[in-house]
Amino acid sequence: MTTIARLPGNVVIKQFWNDHHPPHFHAYQAEHEALIQIADFAVYRGWLPPGAILDTVTWGRNHQAELALNWVLADAKLPMRRIPSP
Repeated sequence: MTTIARLPGNVVIKQFWNDHHPPHFHAYQAEHEALIQIADFAVYRGWLPPGAILDTVTWGRNHQAELALNWVLADAKLPMRRIPSP
């Protein structure tokens, strides 16, 4: 597991090596976790509070290419890159 970003509101963004499809990232805030697809930013598992999910999806849309690249790097067992936070 690699922490790739930390967003305001204590939201931690992670991506994992050898993770399952569809390509996605994990967003954590306190005891909550959401899995968010990179292609369309749909939450397909879990939940975050409304403000946190809005900020996370907005950030994700601004960094979609980097998230997709990290997915490819992880699949190839190469180091993932940190992504800038706001």
